[in-house]
Amino acid sequence: SSSTSRGSTSLSRDLNVCTFVSSGSSFMEQHWYFCYTCDLTTSRGCCSACAKACHRGHKVVYSRESRFFCDCGAGNAHGVSCQCLTPRSAAAAAVAADIEAESRAAAPAGGGGGAPRGGGGG
Repeated sequence: SSSTSRGSTSLSRDLNVCTFVSSGSSFMEQHWYFCYTCDLTTSRGCCSACAKACHRGHKVVYSRESRFFCDCGAGNAHGVSCQCLTPRSAAAAAVAADIEAESRAAAPAGGGGGAPRGGGGG
């Protein structure tokens, strides 16, 4: 959710962890994203960590940098539960996303060949 008032609150934090962990429902200056797949639109959205992990493969669009709290971390995303609320789960989500991307890149392009047909001789 976003607030229209401006102000700077810069915190050193783990970029793989949802900002809701540090901000709760208080507004914090940050970059945030809409997720049309999860109905996070208008003044609702997700932080960078959630956009990369929880909403990977969804229709995610950059919103802006403003005072905001993450609706994914707050539990307001339809069909998704936040995977980034703890450093351990966030790291696991990031690793899983990397493995998925690598496996897609390494997948063979065409159908396989199979064994040649045997002929009956007589």
